[in-house]
Amino acid sequence: MLAAPPQKKKASEKKQPIIPKKLPYEMTDAELDASLKSDVDSFFKKLKAESEAKQNPKKPYLLLWPEDLRQRVEAQQKKRHEAQKESPSLSDYDHTLRKYIEEEKKKEKRARKGVAQLEEQSKQSVPPLVIGNEYGSNIDLLDQQISVDLKFDELEFFLWKLVLA
Repeated sequence: MLAAPPQKKKASEKKQPIIPKKLPYEMTDAELDASLKSDVDSFFKKLKAESEAKQNPKKPYLLLWPEDLRQRVEAQQKKRHEAQKESPSLSDYDHTLRKYIEEEKKKEKRARKGVAQLEEQSKQSVPPLVIGNEYGSNIDLLDQQISVDLKFDELEFFLWKLVLA
């Protein structure tokens, strides 16, 4: 068996050689003036475009005039209201279930409150702690009530009475 002859290479397109720009010292005076003028013109065109963009910024597409915005909001509210009208009203059973679930959620929120607050202290089921020490116990202090309308002298006398007891 003979081997197939090698395929001929296709003639490739010749690339155009890149001609480098002339350096300024290689240019004639006329070419240099034209080059400088085109560079200066392009610089100031960019500068002018940037300043116009700063002075007149493009407004975002979400910006709406108040009248248009009001009309759109009213249209959305109208659609929402119509959608609520179309939904069937709840049966008595469904209404009762929903009400029960909402009450349970409220109870859970109340149950999360673990620490009794000041006015809730009397509602606790644990009796107050009675401590015995060398001066006696604090049970006598728990039984005694201090009236709110005591004067300073009476309060001082009351405290000395407790200390001496």
